[in-house]
Amino acid sequence: MRSADAAGPAAAGDLAPDDATPDDATPAAALRAWVVARDAVLRGLVHALSNRVGTVVAAGGMLEAGSAEVAGRVLSGEAERLELLLEHFRLVTADPFGDEAEPEPVVLVDVVSDAVALHAYAADGRDRVVTTVGVDAVPPALVSRAGLLHAMLVVFAAAGERAVALRADVGESGVVQLRTDLGAAGSGMRVAAWLLAASGVRVGAGDALLLPAFGTPHARGARS
Repeated sequence: MRSADAAGPAAAGDLAPDDATPDDATPAAALRAWVVARDAVLRGLVHALSNRVGTVVAAGGMLEAGSAEVAGRVLSGEAERLELLLEHFRLVTADPFGDEAEPEPVVLVDVVSDAVALHAYAADGRDRVVTTVGVDAVPPALVSRAGLLHAMLVVFAAAGERAVALRADVGESGVVQLRTDLGAAGSGMRVAAWLLAASGVRVGAGDALLLPAFGTPHARGARS
């Protein structure tokens, strides 16, 4: 759990002013950037759920009109879409500060893929182009899965209308390095590190997010 001077969601009443940037170092500004990024996804999910409900209601009308075969096909497709929506709701509501903040071996490409799918629900993420280089070639990182997912949402939100290129490699000390092409200002990486502080994550040169690699001495120390 975080200390009072680096509070989690309980400190929502201490949000930073509107002119706070995603890379302000204060916990309140970081909290605000995280809440804004998460809520944008939640609003999109609610809208998608509303669409699914509308389609199910329409299928009910087909059944009443005697079009059982067509209604059956519609409902089968909607059931699959609703299952995916439910999974996405579970992902975005995972708590990066509570029990789910415990570091675990995380395959980076899996979490980045989930984050890209979630960010697509946000109004500014529907047409976002996210490219990745090396994300599927680095060793697992020992971090909070929920924390890393939410950290990626912050990074994507910080990009504004820009495309994002996400690059991963392994540094000399064995840490997994994750960086974007957005530059240091406004990249969201400092907020990402704040969300992952309990996992021993920090920001390095070039605004790279330094993730402890699973199995390295640095990663083992992050859990102690």
